[in-house]
Parts: sequence; structure tokens; C-alpha cells
Amino acid sequence: MSFPSPLAVASAQRAAFPEYGDANSLNEAADKALYQAKRSGRNQLASAPRSGC
Repeated sequence: MSFPSPLAVASAQRAAFPEYGDANSLNEAADKALYQAKRSGRNQLASAPRSGC
């Protein structure tokens, strides 16, 4: 049986500003979370750890 290909897939990240203290640390944490989501496969959500980078 053949299924149609999905029109879109998504991976997302989440990081909270007060947890990281500055924009560079926040961006680094969000970037790491995004790559973690991508490594996990399609349609994944990953959060940066609460303790910072």
C-alpha cells in the first residue's frame, strides 16, 4: 500500500531567556535543542535544559 508524502515536516526547539542570562547563551541553547530534535527524526520537539549551556 502506498501513502502520499507529507506536505511538510517540522522540528522545533524551545529555550527560555531568563534561564540563560544573555542572548548569545539563549541562541546557543536553542540551536543545540533544534539539532537534537532533527537528530531524533521528523516532527520532533526538543527543549534546552533548564540549567543553561
